[in-house]
Amino acid sequence: MASFDNTLGRSYAEIGQFASYARRKIQARRDSRKAVVYPFGAVDMFGHVWFDAHALHAVYPTSEYQVFFFRPPLPAKFQNMLFDLPCRGFEIIEVDDFSREIFFRLSATVFYDRPDFQFGDITFVFGGASNGARHLYRREARTRPYRATMSLTDEEKEQGARLVESFGLDRSRPFVVLHARETGYNPAHWHNAFRDCDIATYRPAIAALVEQGFSVVRIGDPSMKPIGLDLRHVHDAVTDKHPMLHPWLVQHCAFFVHCFSGPLELARAYGRPTLGINCHPGDLYPPEMGQVYAFKRFEEISTGRMLDFAEIIGRRFTMLWHQAQLDNQGLRLVDNTPEEITEACLDFAATLESGPPRQPRFEEFCAKESEVRRASGSKLPWERDFFMDVPMTSMAPAFMRRQPDYLDRDPWPLATRPPPPEPMSTVGGGTIAAIGKKP
Repeated sequence: MASFDNTLGRSYAEIGQFASYARRKIQARRDSRKAVVYPFGAVDMFGHVWFDAHALHAVYPTSEYQVFFFRPPLPAKFQNMLFDLPCRGFEIIEVDDFSREIFFRLSATVFYDRPDFQFGDITFVFGGASNGARHLYRREARTRPYRATMSLTDEEKEQGARLVESFGLDRSRPFVVLHARETGYNPAHWHNAFRDCDIATYRPAIAALVEQGFSVVRIGDPSMKPIGLDLRHVHDAVTDKHPMLHPWLVQHCAFFVHCFSGPLELARAYGRPTLGINCHPGDLYPPEMGQVYAFKRFEEISTGRMLDFAEIIGRRFTMLWHQAQLDNQGLRLVDNTPEEITEACLDFAATLESGPPRQPRFEEFCAKESEVRRASGSKLPWERDFFMDVPMTSMAPAFMRRQPDYLDRDPWPLATRPPPPEPMSTVGGGTIAAIGKKP
């Protein structure tokens, strides 16, 4: 019998109640394909819907599976192409006649053993807001090749081409898409400020890429600071709100420079090479094969000491997801330097054809950390499975050249590791720790 042990202590009765409801909702729409039900609760999160859809397309291709994507009715501001494109091929079921409270709990619960369960002839994948999808996807990430799950139609490609003509993108040159996150698009999410970047630190890299023959297109939203570079072949596309622009740019770019934010998930979906700059190492961000990263560094505010990778992981700081947690630990995240960013971009551009170079030190560390986690017997999926242990995924060579201390030590023994820093969304005992209000 399947085990439904989970972080929020959801009862068999509630799970069964939703399973019965979902079966009734899909019955008249089923065809000959295998049925998959996915409850999705993060309706206001652009990145979540793209990643979850990508994971479902990858694991349950619609040629074989009929995916029923359950979600509450979308608010008017999210009823647009950017929320429709990733779900193309799914059956959308609006949940407007079932307990909203139960639905959201089931869509955010993390099930310990696995996220996917069989109820008769229907597969249910629980743990929305990307939790379930990430764990499901991660199971296969080590053996499946780097791949795209989505594409634009010919009509959409023509529409996107017309959009880039409006700002003069030179189609004879390869171009790089850049997204450097800022909080302005959603000031209410102040707790994510540690993920932000300063576009000024990217200017030397942008200029160097132009010198190498690329155009650079920055995407984002109109609240972002200007790039501040008056160069031909540099385009700031943050003021154009047409929903087709970002998907077209990402699908057609030579590579995408990201920082763990929503637009990264377009690059996953369209199978584009990605370089992560100013990323936050997090157990909930499984990489694709071949992705390259330069992480922000953790600094102790009181001493100025930089933490190495072993200490970051050993003290479970890969589970930090809120500014208050950093503050409570006396830490801050230090952005990559302009020199580091420039070297990382040029290195990546130079190895587009051959792929990133192997890094034995990093691979050895990942193998050791994975063994520690597998032997731990931990319940939570991300504590059993090291997020960076994916073939051909690596640290940016420029990061390692400039941070030679980062991999000096082996992973900490499990016995020396403290519990994850609170507040956490999922903690022992099935409780939810409250996040402190902004002072």
